[in-house]
Amino acid sequence: MRGIFKIILKYLIILVIVLLIISAVVFIISKVYEFTLSTTFSYASIISMVLGVLSIYGNISMNADPRFFQTESASIKSIHQRTKDIISFKDSTYFFLFFMIIVGLLLKLISNILINFSL
Repeated sequence: MRGIFKIILKYLIILVIVLLIISAVVFIISKVYEFTLSTTFSYASIISMVLGVLSIYGNISMNADPRFFQTESASIKSIHQRTKDIISFKDSTYFFLFFMIIVGLLLKLISNILINFSL
């Protein structure tokens, strides 16, 4: 049970760090180009969600590429190991999708809060 809490805490810390970095970049962009802060956060949320979706698209197109299969079949790894690597790569890509959607939703929440305060 403690292992699950450590994993969840690890991902929450990563989420907070990513949100802080994106928020700092958004704040700097809004001050330099004189945009409203809420609009800039809204665009940042859309961009983060699009990045997550594009990662899935890249994973699908890479796995459908015949050069990828040729390179994988020429490797020294066993078929079991290659299949395991492909599945773990897909899992990490889906994790990245969900992570970026959560980041996008939190940025949109921050944008809506800022709209309420007219910032």
